Amino acid sequence: EPDKKDIVIPNYSFVGPMICSYLAVIYSKRFDAHGLMEGSGHFNVPEQSHYSKICNHRLPFNSHSPRNDLKIDLNLVEAKVLIPLIGDDHVEDVKFVRTFQSAAKFYLQALQNFEFDAEVAYLHLITAIEVLSSFYEFDERELIDQEFIKALDRIRSELEGGEKIAKAVRAKIYSVRKRFLNTVLRLLTQKFYEGSEAVRDFEKLKPDDIEMRILAAYDLRSRYVHTGAPFGSWIDLPARGEIQVGKPVVEDKDYGKILHRAPTFLGLERVVRYCLLRFLHTNGVPIRDELGDDV
Repeated sequence: EPDKKDIVIPNYSFVGPMICSYLAVIYSKRFDAHGLMEGSGHFNVPEQSHYSKICNHRLPFNSHSPRNDLKIDLNLVEAKVLIPLIGDDHVEDVKFVRTFQSAAKFYLQALQNFEFDAEVAYLHLITAIEVLSSFYEFDERELIDQEFIKALDRIRSELEGGEKIAKAVRAKIYSVRKRFLNTVLRLLTQKFYEGSEAVRDFEKLKPDDIEMRILAAYDLRSRYVHTGAPFGSWIDLPARGEIQVGKPVVEDKDYGKILHRAPTFLGLERVVRYCLLRFLHTNGVPIRDELGDDV
C-alpha cells in the first residue's frame, strides 16, 4: 500500500471554467464559473465577484434569445454536441483539443471583459484567432507577398548556403498578420453572412470586404499594443452594427482609416464565434449541417 505522503490529490478546479468556455462557444452566451463547492474533502464559498460587474441583457451574448446565425436553442440539451470533447469516446487529437480549449477561453474572457474594458475584450478576440491559426499549416506563398518570394528564390539560387539563409530569413518574417487573415477566411462560409444581427444592411459584414476588415482588426490590435492608441469607444457601439457607419475623426488619418475599416466588437465577436464552431465542426465535432463547407 503506498505511503499517504506519496499520494497526489487531483485538482479539478479547472473543469468548471473550461466547460463554461465550451458552452460560451456553443450558445454564444456568457457563462461564469463560480468555483468548486467541494473538492477532495475541502469546502469552498462560491466565487461571487462576477455579481459586482455590469451585465447588460441587451447585448446579444447576455440576452435570453438564441443568436441569429445558427439559432441554437438555449436549452442545455444542445450541449450534447460537446460529447466528443469530454465523453468516454473523446477526440484523441491532443493538438486540436488544446487549441480549441485555449481559443475558447479567450473568447469567453472577451465576453466577460467587454462591458468594463472593451479594448482588452477586443484583444482577447484577436488572440482567439491567433491560437486557431497555430493549428493550420500554410504554404509560404499564402503568407508572403510575391516580391519577397522572388527575393528568397534569388537567395537560394545565387548565394552559397542560400537554402539555409532563406529558411532563416523566412522564419523571421513569416507573416503572423497574414496567418491571422487566412485562418479567418478558411473558416468563414457564406452561411456566416446570412446570420447577421445588425438591423440595417449597411451595418453588416459582407464577403466582398471581409479581408480588408479582418486585417484592420489585427492592425487595430497592433496599434494598441505598440503605441497605446485607444480605440474602445469606437468599437463599443450601443446598437448591433458590425462595422463603423461613419469615419472616426482623429488626428492620425491612417489610424482613422483603421478604425473605420475594423469591425466593431460585436462584428468581430460573431466572426470569432463562427470560426470556433467551424473549427469544431471540421475536426470531428459535428455541430450543425450548416457549418459544412460551401458548395
